[in-house]
Amino acid sequence: MSEVTGRRLASNSLFAVIEQVWRIGSRIIITPMIIHRLGMDGYGVWTLLFTICAYVNAVDANFGVAYNKLAAEHDAHRDYARLSQILGAGMTLVGLIALVALSGIWLARMPILRFFSVPEPMLVDAGWALLVVSACVVLRMSVGCAFPVLQGLQRTDLRNVLSIAASAIEFVVSIVLLLRGWKLLGLAMGHMCGQVTTTIAAWVLCKRLRPELSFNPLHSTAWGFRQIISMGGRFQFLSVMQLLIHKGTKLFTASVLGTFYLGIVEVAEKLITLGVAVGGGLLTPVMPAFSNLQARGDARRVQVLFERGSKMMAAVCLPCFAFLAIFAPRLIVLWTGESFPLAAWTVRMIAPVAYLSMLTGMGTAALRAQGNIRVELFYALIGAIILVALYYPGYLWHGYHGMIGVEVVAGVISAAWFLYAFGRRQKLDLRGYLWGVLARPVIVMGPLIAIAIIAAPHTHLTPIFEKVRLNLLVEMTLVGAVFGVLAAGCAWFGMFNIGDRDSLRNIIALRRGAAKGVGPA
Repeated sequence: MSEVTGRRLASNSLFAVIEQVWRIGSRIIITPMIIHRLGMDGYGVWTLLFTICAYVNAVDANFGVAYNKLAAEHDAHRDYARLSQILGAGMTLVGLIALVALSGIWLARMPILRFFSVPEPMLVDAGWALLVVSACVVLRMSVGCAFPVLQGLQRTDLRNVLSIAASAIEFVVSIVLLLRGWKLLGLAMGHMCGQVTTTIAAWVLCKRLRPELSFNPLHSTAWGFRQIISMGGRFQFLSVMQLLIHKGTKLFTASVLGTFYLGIVEVAEKLITLGVAVGGGLLTPVMPAFSNLQARGDARRVQVLFERGSKMMAAVCLPCFAFLAIFAPRLIVLWTGESFPLAAWTVRMIAPVAYLSMLTGMGTAALRAQGNIRVELFYALIGAIILVALYYPGYLWHGYHGMIGVEVVAGVISAAWFLYAFGRRQKLDLRGYLWGVLARPVIVMGPLIAIAIIAAPHTHLTPIFEKVRLNLLVEMTLVGAVFGVLAAGCAWFGMFNIGDRDSLRNIIALRRGAAKGVGPA
């Protein structure tokens, strides 16, 4: 049985941050190579393959939340026999869904790819790459249930080590095959190598940690099917809304504007994920921790976890997204070697939405740990309704810019509603809650952000290298370091009280966390 301690949460969060930084960093490195070798159209096609498979993979994402929650609860009670029944049922049900759905996509691949404007010279390669990516999805949706189980066992650190390994394997193999001229199929084969290797490793680790556990479809029972369908089904309704919001807009972009614009969107979103990395690392171990603590009836530590986690999320994410938005044009040139003004504009538009979305993360984790998704479902539904009503009119009104504008409106309204509704549902002091997670961070960080906006045009350093990108690297490193130190100072003295500071010191030191009930920093 895994004990939830401050030390464990700190360790899990640290590995989650490392995993996020490495995964995003490797993609940032390989993206310019893809654009150079395949062009922006080719990069858009590669994005499109995962977008198509995402509609099937969403089943895994939602049942993955169920595995996570149920593993944490049954581990708290040492009930591994029933957990094995749930895992067997999930592997059977979810694996069959993936196999049937992706087989249909493969059979209809050419009409699908043509509908989404894949250039004719890329159709054959794209079709085979789609098959390989689909096979990886089937693997992840069956044996891959070991990944969320590791999280449920409070070993998010191991899960993140495996994610780092998967990303590293994919990175190396993809680069080698790209350089050898394999194009889209080379990228797909790299992805497959990483997924197969680490999925097997996750299964082995789960068996070593809990020998009593069984990952065997033959151990499926009617009770196990009821449990996984009941829990996963709740999150499935939510997934439909989230897919409509995110993946649906990408497919619409590809169908009406072409894969070049899809590539532009992907470049902007990849840059934004730098801000998501640290916040996502903080969130990764929180939901299973909430589930475990709630199963023990430890309401006090649940509250401590939520309050301190929310403060940390706001303090970390706001300066990250602000820096990305302010310096987006230079960061894109530094990253890709080319100037994409439209991608930089997109970053600046979606950064506030990304910040608000991250603020909802701690509340989402607390609700999912309770098995309650009603508030989150309405949050997604509000965004989906706005998009369905306004996305096409936005395209007719102002093309790509109008579509992004509608996404911003939908994201801001739905996230603001969630923060308000969550506060009311949890019977929090609404004024204090919204002040702590929304107003106070903006007020504390506002002067620094305003100074950065004013000073940004004047922060160009005297060139010291012949290559533009090397000069930009030095420039952004120095500016980012100064901005980061000042933002940390603002957060430390403007957002945290003495108790918060003591807790953060203990978390950073990875000691005395359990005695103090420290939250996830």
